[in-house]
Amino acid sequence: MSRTKELIPNHVAIILDGNRRWAKLRGLSVMRGHYYGLYKALWPVVLDAPNQDINNLTVWGFSTENWKRDPKEIQYLFKLFERGIRNRVNELNHAGIRIKAIGQIERFPKALQKTLNDAIDKTKDNTGMTFTLALSYGGRSEIVSAAKKLAKKKPAEITEASFTKALYDPELPDVDLIIRTSGERRMSGFMPWQGTYAELYFSQKNWPDFRPTDLAAALTDFAARQRRYGS
Repeated sequence: MSRTKELIPNHVAIILDGNRRWAKLRGLSVMRGHYYGLYKALWPVVLDAPNQDINNLTVWGFSTENWKRDPKEIQYLFKLFERGIRNRVNELNHAGIRIKAIGQIERFPKALQKTLNDAIDKTKDNTGMTFTLALSYGGRSEIVSAAKKLAKKKPAEITEASFTKALYDPELPDVDLIIRTSGERRMSGFMPWQGTYAELYFSQKNWPDFRPTDLAAALTDFAARQRRYGS
C-alpha cells in the first residue's frame, strides 16, 4: 500500500521489548539478546527510518523499572549503550540524524553520560530525523518531574502548554504511532503525555528480529487508520 505524506506519522516511538525472551528461545544468554537487539535491530531500523520519511523516532532503551534487574545485566547494558553510541555516532551524523535523550540521564555512569552528551553535541545542528533515546525513562517519573517544576506557579499559570514545556524535552512533538514488539499489549507507562492520541501497533516479533521491513508494515497499517482525536 502506498503512503501519501499526510499518512506518514511525524513521530514514531518504539518500545523495544523481547531481547531476553529472544535469547531464551535460542538457549543464549540474556547478554546476547541485548547485543543482538542493539546491533541487528536498532541501528538498521534507525538508519532506515529517514528513508521511510519519519521525522522523529524515539526508542525506549531502558526504563526506570529496569534498575531492579541483575546489576551485571545493567552494567552490560551500560557498556553496550556506550560502545554502540560511540561506534555509530559518525554514521548517524553523516546521515543528518540528530541525537537527543530523555529520562534520568544523571543516574547513568559518567562515561556513558559523556559519550551520550558528546553525540548529542556533535549532531545538534543536523536537520534530518531526530532520534531520541529514552533512557532511565518512566512516564510517571516524567510527569512528577514536570509537576515539581510547576509547583511554585499559580494555578492559573498551569496549562497544558506550560506542562508540556516542563517535560524532559519540550520540543519533542506528540507521538503519532507507538510500536511495541514481543506481542505484549500494554504501554507500561511509556510517554503517557505525548502519546495521548497515538495509534498503537503491536508486533509479535521479539525486538532482535525486528527489521526495517517490519517498521514499513507498521507504517502501512497506520496509513489505513482514521484518526479521530476524540471526535
